[in-house]
Amino acid sequence: MPVPNLGADGLTPEVRQYRDAIEVWELSKTSENSSGGRMVYSNAIKGYYNVEGEYVRRSQASVPGWVENALLQHTGNTFSGEYGSFRGIMLRTQDYTGATAVEWVTY
Repeated sequence: MPVPNLGADGLTPEVRQYRDAIEVWELSKTSENSSGGRMVYSNAIKGYYNVEGEYVRRSQASVPGWVENALLQHTGNTFSGEYGSFRGIMLRTQDYTGATAVEWVTY
């Protein structure tokens, strides 16, 4: 007997909404002085669920404003700035009211 409101992926619209709101960012940045001037090495990989429900990871050239703001709050540095070093995972989720929460874990 089929369960009402389940999509082809076996999820209800509510569960799919929570899943689709998950973003995992792998972020690293190193800045250092060298004989050629200031060198900045940065890497951002965004993890998320695509429309088929598969978890995918994509390298990003830049990060959205909410990531920059959260980095500044948690590390004192930004991704796009000339200074600072960090390495960590940022997780953003959404609750049933639509409010988002951001967690930062340094490694």
